[in-house]
This record gives sequence, C-alpha cells and structure tokens, in this order.
Amino acid sequence: MIDTDFKNAIEKKYGLPIQKRGDCERLAEIIYEETGRSISYNTLRRIYGLARPVKVRRDTLDVLSNYLGFNSYYHFINASSQVVTWEKRLRLYENLSRFDKNELLLIIKLEVHKKSDFLFTLINISREYLWAKKIRELTKIYTSDIITTLQLSYKQRLIIGNAVGVLLRNISLSQKEVDLLCKSTFYQTFIFEVFVDYSNLNNYYYNFINTLHKKRNYANALFIRCLLNIRAHLNMTPVSEIKLTEDEIIKLHPILRGRYFTNFMFGNSADTSTFYTLNRFVTEVDFAESFYEPMLVSLLNEDSAMQIWLILQFEGYSKYNPTIENHYSSLLKLTKTFYHANNNEQSEAKKIFQTISCDDFILSYQSFFTFFYHLIGYQLYNSVEMKIQLSKSLRDNPYKRLKVLYKKASKLPISQD
Repeated sequence: MIDTDFKNAIEKKYGLPIQKRGDCERLAEIIYEETGRSISYNTLRRIYGLARPVKVRRDTLDVLSNYLGFNSYYHFINASSQVVTWEKRLRLYENLSRFDKNELLLIIKLEVHKKSDFLFTLINISREYLWAKKIRELTKIYTSDIITTLQLSYKQRLIIGNAVGVLLRNISLSQKEVDLLCKSTFYQTFIFEVFVDYSNLNNYYYNFINTLHKKRNYANALFIRCLLNIRAHLNMTPVSEIKLTEDEIIKLHPILRGRYFTNFMFGNSADTSTFYTLNRFVTEVDFAESFYEPMLVSLLNEDSAMQIWLILQFEGYSKYNPTIENHYSSLLKLTKTFYHANNNEQSEAKKIFQTISCDDFILSYQSFFTFFYHLIGYQLYNSVEMKIQLSKSLRDNPYKRLKVLYKKASKLPISQD
C-alpha cells in the first residue's frame, strides 16, 4: 500500500483531486513532460483506487517521486517527514496566535490517535498561554477530556513538567492566577509536583506550595509537608514532625519516600536511626529515585556518615541495575566528591569532580545543585573564578543554611596559582 502522504503530495502538485480516468490520463502526460519518463495512466488509476489495485513497482514510485522533485522514493520518504513535521508546527503556531482552544485540542487529539509526539504541542500550548497570562483559558484546556485522559509515562512527565515549570520562574502571577492553576489536577500532578524548584522555596514556588497547602482536597498533602520542612531546614527554622505507618510508607512513590525519610535528619526532629531504615523499602528498580533526596540532604548537612552510607547503598543496588539516568549518577558523583574531600582524600575528590557536568542535573534542581558544585569546587581548588561562581550561586539560592556553608568556605585562602 502506498503512503497516503505520498498520494496527497501528487494531488497537491497536480492541483486537483484525482477522481476519474481523465485525471489519470492528464497526469501521466504531465509527468512525462516534466520528467521525461513514462508512467501508464492505468497504473495511476490503480494507485488512486479507480481500478483493481496491484503492487506498485519501485521504479514507478521513483518516477512519481521525480515528478514531486525528489531523486527517488527513498529520498521522498526521508525528506518529506521533515516537511510534514514543519507543516504541522506551522498549523500549531497559527492556532496558538489566535488562542483557538478547540483547534489546539483537536491537534492534540489527532496526534494522540496517530501516536505522534503530542508533548511538543502540549508544551507549546502551555508556555504560550502562560506567557500571555491566559490562565483561565489554560485551565480549561487542562480540564478538557482530551487532556485529563492522557496516559503519560514517567519520562513524559519529566519532560512536560520541566519544560513548562521552568517558565514560571520568569512570570509574575497574581494570587488569583495562582489559585486558578492550583485548581487544575493536571497542573498539580504534571508540573508542580515534577518541577520541584528548590531554588525558589522562598519565592514564587512557595506561593504555590502555600496555596495547595490550604486546599483541603489536595491529594498529595505529604508532598507539601515535606517541602515545607526542607524549606524550614534551609531557612534554619523549626520543622514539623511527620510520622507514617509502614503500610503508608510502602505505598509512596520512591522519590517521595526518600523525601519523607530525610525529615528524620532535620534539626530538633533528627532521628538518624529511623532514617537508616530507608533501605528496607528500596528495591533494585527504584533505588536511584529513593536515594535522590537523601543525597541532597547529606550535602546540605555536611554529613559524611550519611554520605558514605548512601554511596555504599547506591553502588550495591547498581550492580543489579547499572543503567540509570544522568541526573542520578551526577548527584552520586557530587556526593562522592564531598565525601572524599571531607575525609582528606583530595586527589580522589578532584578526579571525581572533573567528571561532573552541571548540565546533567535535572532542570528543576540544576540551580540548587550548582551551588554545591561550586562550593566543593572552591574547597578543592580555591580559585578566584570558582569563588565568583559560588557567590552567584548563593544569590540564586539565598537560604540561611547555604549562607553558613558559604561563609565557612570563604575562610579558605584563594590559591595564587
């Protein structure tokens, strides 16, 4: 069977729909005039369903491709996909410029039906409406049947959450607009809970946290309580005690489970013995997610005992599942660097540090982790450049606890090398 896009392209160039024998005869003449190669009008009839279909030969497909301006049918198949993609995008941009909700939802519906990349469309719609501050209209899109019935994989959630969530750093929303977004389950699940912006727990992101904290029907109350505690820990204010039953812990998402256990390493609620029971709930499948938040807190607390325990746990499980995402392995490298540096193993710390790229940190955490990257970088090399970068990272993460770490590092002499 010939590709529908191929037949449509021929009709488009011909200028008329091919519906009868006369169209096929005329098209055969035009093809010969333009390419110097013959094709039977009966072959065209078969291609367009006007006669009994037969398998079309490759040289016939090449002649038709020559008519369309391509070297061969293979050339058409490879090049036309890009043309089709850009035509779809132009249609998307046209409807975005009019903020045509119904047409935009129809595009997503068609892409989902064809199993195309609907994420690109959904991300562009979200970002365009946010930039224009058409929040009420965006929430109507998010609550449509087409969007609420989408089945998104974890990877897809990460993509859309980070691509849309990062934009909120640069848009000043009123409380009314924040309230509107927070009513959307799609926003809560796929953006707010994915793009966890630790650099802005005192700024715009806290506004969303606080708004959802006040909502009685918000489904993920534990998530909010954990965020409020990490915020309190960063600001060096009292944290709230959180206690779950074993059955409740088992049901948690691995990242949230790790986040819950870090609460036992905070301030006056510190209960290290409980924290170290985390490994009872970890498997070969979810170990990277389970240890993600604890590694972050081990850096924040300058806790070498916690760091080495996490490193050994992580490496023990990775024997069974060595393929993990870069943002997990990069945080592990950062944790190892701190551990070796704080145990006077500078050579090993530098060797690991040189393999870390800040670009590998997941976008929502990138600014926050970059502070620790520059912190340990300055401790290892004492360079002017690293000190400048560390100061900038502190400005991006103005928390009291990070200021303490910065002041401590600032006492180190700057290298004259």
